[in-house]
Amino acid sequence: MRVYLLFLLLILIANPAKAEINSSLILAVDYSGSYVANREKGEIKNLFVTVNEFISRAAQRLPANVSFKALSITEASSIEKPDCEAEGYAKGLFGKASGGKGQHLVSPASKKSKEPTEFEQYLAEICLPRLLERAKNGAGGTDIAGAIDAVVTIAKEEAQGPKVLVVMSDFYESKADFLPKFKLNLDGFRILMIYRTTYEVNQQNIAELTRKKAKEWEAKFRAAGAEEVFLMDERSSKAIGRAVRKLL
Repeated sequence: MRVYLLFLLLILIANPAKAEINSSLILAVDYSGSYVANREKGEIKNLFVTVNEFISRAAQRLPANVSFKALSITEASSIEKPDCEAEGYAKGLFGKASGGKGQHLVSPASKKSKEPTEFEQYLAEICLPRLLERAKNGAGGTDIAGAIDAVVTIAKEEAQGPKVLVVMSDFYESKADFLPKFKLNLDGFRILMIYRTTYEVNQQNIAELTRKKAKEWEAKFRAAGAEEVFLMDERSSKAIGRAVRKLL
């Protein structure tokens, strides 16, 4: 009997059960000219670093196991593939992570060490360069609703637990008329909206701050059932702590 149990234990160690995804963490980035163009040197990178701080802290607080994806907001948001993605698994036997295919990262429930976690290293060393390269290419339009619909589809199919969405945009939507319109359902979502403050000239040739559009989208997200929304001017980099407390 003891030999049988030992044999069974060895099998389990060699072939860990595939861990189920319990929560979803998605970043949606606007790559239109009005958002990424006319920036000071290093400005976009510093903004991503600030956002990565929120994402890494969110990954530590969300129930393991966590799925992370970065999606693009472009003229064809609905069919964009992730720019980077990873799966954060809790440590199993002997400190090993278990899961399916893809980028596997150990995402501990709490961080006591001052050293960066595997997920933080992934964000800084792999994901950040990809997002910066994507920002150089830009986009020919801004289908925000299409991006949110893609987020909802992916998150709800992958996880039944909490879902956190970070949206970086000026929240001016510019899309072709032939593209589909979406009725959003954001039940179970907590959303961090990080907006760029600039001027946009309306049809009456009057300059308006983009903050107005951001507030309009905040109202849309709440009306679509979002559990909580935190609206943040990208210049308010020190507000990340408040965002974490509000949303997580």
